[in-house]
Amino acid sequence: MSKLTDQRLGFFKIPIGVALLQNLKVAEVPENWTEEPLTELNLRVLYRLRFLSEQRPLDLTSFQYCLPLALEILDVAKRTDKERTEAEEQITLVLEFLSFQATLCSLYTHHRLIL
Repeated sequence: MSKLTDQRLGFFKIPIGVALLQNLKVAEVPENWTEEPLTELNLRVLYRLRFLSEQRPLDLTSFQYCLPLALEILDVAKRTDKERTEAEEQITLVLEFLSFQATLCSLYTHHRLIL
């Protein structure tokens, strides 16, 4: 799916996918992709997504590619209290990313109403 995303994601297509796989605790992730600590990887990816969506919302395909990672980070039910506290910055970045993307949803709703 990363091949269908907008060029704005650039080389961040791979770190987004790697971050999702690591958050899901997929064991088959190659070792060279797991060298960076997960918290740092999440923050790096989320800051980039926030920055890109603040400028202009991502296209629908790129958003769909990034959404599973955002939802996995927001799933605080799986976390202990300590993990939730450590993830506060990540959660804030995800919420900001989603708020910037909210205009994308209104654009598609608007087009449906016109039809």
